Amino acid sequence: MMKIKINWRRTTLLVFVILVFTNAFIITGIVKGQVKTTMYWPTKEWNVTDPSDQGMSNTTIYKMYDYIETNNLNIHSVSIVRNGFLIHEEYLSGSIIREENSYGPEPDYFGIEVIINRTLHVQFSSTKTIIALLVGIAIDEGYISNRSQTFSSFFPTLTYSSPSKENICVEHLLTMTSGIYGDNDAEFSWDQTIQGILNPALYSAPGNTFRYSSASTHLLSAIINKSTGQKTSEFAEEYLFDPIGISREEWYWQENSENMSFGGYGLYFTPQAMAKVGLLMLNNGMWNGTQVISENWMLDMGIPQPNGFYGYLVWIDKYAYHTAGLLGQCIFLIPAHNLTIAFTARILSGVLDEYIYIIDNFIIAAIGNPAPPNPVITGYSFMVFLPVLILGVRFLSKKIKKR
Repeated sequence: MMKIKINWRRTTLLVFVILVFTNAFIITGIVKGQVKTTMYWPTKEWNVTDPSDQGMSNTTIYKMYDYIETNNLNIHSVSIVRNGFLIHEEYLSGSIIREENSYGPEPDYFGIEVIINRTLHVQFSSTKTIIALLVGIAIDEGYISNRSQTFSSFFPTLTYSSPSKENICVEHLLTMTSGIYGDNDAEFSWDQTIQGILNPALYSAPGNTFRYSSASTHLLSAIINKSTGQKTSEFAEEYLFDPIGISREEWYWQENSENMSFGGYGLYFTPQAMAKVGLLMLNNGMWNGTQVISENWMLDMGIPQPNGFYGYLVWIDKYAYHTAGLLGQCIFLIPAHNLTIAFTARILSGVLDEYIYIIDNFIIAAIGNPAPPNPVITGYSFMVFLPVLILGVRFLSKKIKKR
């Protein structure tokens, strides 16, 4: 029988080198199944990846559509972003996934176009959250002194029928506590002028009572317009949309009879534009190393007001906060899982409960067990142990031969 001579030193070195390279692949996430935890910033274009690359089950996510179809939910699109990667996006029509990567036809809602050019979807009151972001930027840039500055200081020549109206400040308008009539009151109309909003009597003194009011947010748009010398839409394009890569084709903003961008509604977005705004908010106003909006402002936006369910033009929820537009135009932030989820829809009632159920049972549920907290240590201990084992075998074989 031929005797095989083993060079134990070379063998040990070879095994050691192999383990080093194997660990390098594991550490860098190249090995199949490893979660990519690197943050991606889709300023120019999205990096579209499979959900499994971000530690999520595609099968579980697609069970969501069985639920949507079974319950006949009129959801128009779902976009899911994790770690900045677009891991999932679908358009639906009649609760069924569309083959085309665009919206289907949708009838108007009380004369308001829901979808434009099959790509832009009305945001309704999710527009308000964009206004809050723009107010923060305007303060950062020095156009607005602070959140305590009064509306009347920007428009001293308008008619104020009471001293209370002259005391309405930016923060009152951000928190829906201005005392101005609400969306369910008789004074409400879709096309409101600035003076027309100020004419009716206040329902309460500024700062006292929450009253959901699109008219209040229109006044914030007027402040942005007056203080910056730009239309709110133009200011948004320069200071918010362009920096995060939302192109001109991805948004449209309606104006009132005074050629002012509506503040309480009127904005149209693509789903991916919605997702970019959500990603910016999820990262507290930071985008690829640049603070587009001050972190303090973003943190303040999510602080519940005394009513407990509202911040600065955002709704507080179990995850963080979300935007909310009529019929289900919502952007959710899930900081615990680095997720941003954007929905467009035409759901007439119970929309928040439906979205929370979907997020909990199909999106968060799709997240697998997290990777070991420090895979380097696990790999390193094995890398050291195996060469020691080989040396031990070599030592024992020599002892056996001597006997």
